[in-house]
Amino acid sequence: MPAWQPDGGIGVKIVTVFPDNADRGLPSVNAAYVLLSGQTGQPRAWIDGRALTLIRTASVSALACRSLGARDPPRCC
Repeated sequence: MPAWQPDGGIGVKIVTVFPDNADRGLPSVNAAYVLLSGQTGQPRAWIDGRALTLIRTASVSALACRSLGARDPPRCC
């Protein structure tokens, strides 16, 4: 999953899926995100892709609720 910005960084997310890892007590999905300099190609960051994905998913869910939810939702209780 590549990403880049003009005159900025280049990022790549690498993901593996091993369904049998659950039997080993390990996560089935593992990932890493590598950020590289857009000018030199040198590594700038190595990020745990699984943690990054969890944060991104929560952020997108919150944004969707804020954008698509009722402005004045009914309250119960």
